[in-house]
Amino acid sequence: MTKFKLLNFNKKTNPKIKNKPLLVTGTHRSGTTWIGRVLEKSDIFEYLQEPMNIENKKGIGLYDYWFQYIKESESNLYNPLIKLKKKAEKRNKVALFKDPIAFFSIDTFINKVNADVLIAVRNPFSFASSLKRLDWQFDFNHFLNQEELMDLYLQDFKDEIAEYSKSKKNIVLQASLLWNIFYTSALNYKSKYPQIELVKHENLSLNPYENFSKLCKNLSIPYTNTMNEYLKETTDINNSTEVKNNVVHQLERNSKDNIFIYKHRLSEKEIEDIYDKTKVIFNQFYDKKFFFEND
Repeated sequence: MTKFKLLNFNKKTNPKIKNKPLLVTGTHRSGTTWIGRVLEKSDIFEYLQEPMNIENKKGIGLYDYWFQYIKESESNLYNPLIKLKKKAEKRNKVALFKDPIAFFSIDTFINKVNADVLIAVRNPFSFASSLKRLDWQFDFNHFLNQEELMDLYLQDFKDEIAEYSKSKKNIVLQASLLWNIFYTSALNYKSKYPQIELVKHENLSLNPYENFSKLCKNLSIPYTNTMNEYLKETTDINNSTEVKNNVVHQLERNSKDNIFIYKHRLSEKEIEDIYDKTKVIFNQFYDKKFFFEND
């Protein structure tokens, strides 16, 4: 195992640590829970689980849509997020918003909540296989009914979204469209806000110690012994690869083998179809050979 400098951290005595909150987002099933829980082990964060999730009983409860676009003029919708940030500060912590549902409110998190943003990127095959395993259907009316979101970020997908909103499509087709929507938008966000961290789930899975150490350095947060031990626990080669009992979140996985678990869940045709539908954006993030020549 590569050795890294481990830090003991006390926020009161370390003025170099930034006090800005962090939004960990990306599409759902992109590893945001794992990434958020690892970063929580830096000992500076208060982990906040999906405050914008419309089914989260511990959430804010003000939102009507999955992936709601909060405008910067809608203080009634972002002030509760600021309150969560301030509550964390009173406990000498920094708010870590783990929330893929907040993806299309990144503008407001940056400009009104004053947050740093990390976008998790996961390949479309793993994303689709995860949705297929859980049978997580998506109602595209949650996009279509948000006119400003459609005009601002989703205009290029307007016809497809309108078509998919009329009737339930095959889940692999849904996943391909969702992946294109999210990661086209991720590239647009990165262009607009260069300070955003774009992090590939696959890189973290292949070399967790090295790449989380680099990520912590980029975010100006400590890489701690607790984080190191948690990575060992959640990525060990002796962990199972497939999820037990079809649970939603099983963080203790064989992280390297988990990258290719989609090959057991998807047919060869489904994999080819996904690539065909996502390749324009896929090729801006990945080398096709990594997925089609690795076993």
